[in-house]
Amino acid sequence: MAPQVGLEPTTDRLTADCSTTELLRNNMYSFKLVHVVQDKLHYTKQIIFFKTFFKSLFCSRQQLIYITTSFAYLSTLFHKLTVDCAKRGQHMRNKYMITAIICCALFLLLPALPKQLSLVSVFRVTEEPAAIVRGASGSALTVNISFGDVEVEQWIRELSKPYPLLFVDMNWAGRFPETVQLIKEKNISVGLLGDNGLIYDQNTPLFIEQLEQFEKTFGVKPLWFRTVDEVFPATLHSMLWEAEINALGSSVIWDGGDLPAITKGEIISVPHHRDNRVDLAKLKRLDKDRTFISVETMLFGTKVNVKKIPE
Repeated sequence: MAPQVGLEPTTDRLTADCSTTELLRNNMYSFKLVHVVQDKLHYTKQIIFFKTFFKSLFCSRQQLIYITTSFAYLSTLFHKLTVDCAKRGQHMRNKYMITAIICCALFLLLPALPKQLSLVSVFRVTEEPAAIVRGASGSALTVNISFGDVEVEQWIRELSKPYPLLFVDMNWAGRFPETVQLIKEKNISVGLLGDNGLIYDQNTPLFIEQLEQFEKTFGVKPLWFRTVDEVFPATLHSMLWEAEINALGSSVIWDGGDLPAITKGEIISVPHHRDNRVDLAKLKRLDKDRTFISVETMLFGTKVNVKKIPE
């Protein structure tokens, strides 16, 4: 039987039989369901948007999830606020504004992200495992340090920007924490200096140990890695690629003798080891001969030359 709607003679109220009531209830449920689905879709779109935006800025998966969901929730909340305010007026506006303020306050009061966390700390320069040996333009200076005490500390104190990239041996860093602290205070870019390349074919856990020691010492994952002999076997390349660390070789290894000819995009490597080291005071000759830029300035956002992994 079709639903019956009419007026009661004594009360003039709108009445409906049970089938009409059920129909209205179903319509209201459908209306609410549509809004829930719309909110879910909006939230999902915001998750995808913010995940894409923040993925390159946060190396930690937990940080990425936290930031993404927080911003997606706040975006969805303000979207719902706009829609509801248009329909229900000032009361709903006040309600959602209070909720939004509380959410923002909680977001700001949570522990801050590490100070060292930045785009630089997670930037992968190459699109496949390869050792970088040259940039597109300019000159960059790198110094490998595994030996030295007073002379190294004094040289670091006198350094001025743009700083060279320092590749630091972890055994040396453990022996001279005061010099390491000076490097951190001056915010000098540091890479991880490993052993001879072929050792990693025979001792794969060694890289993990060195990486953990670097993170413990400097508080961040290194962006750059170099072996002492600048040999990068396939096994090491794979480990570096998985860890999102760039293998950095050099265009020229300077031994302190005649100055090398200036070439476009050159990366100069200077050793400072027990058995093979250049007097750090001689680096002033290089400074006077050419204008250096940082490795990050040379490579980020530019085309780089790479050394392919041998088959």
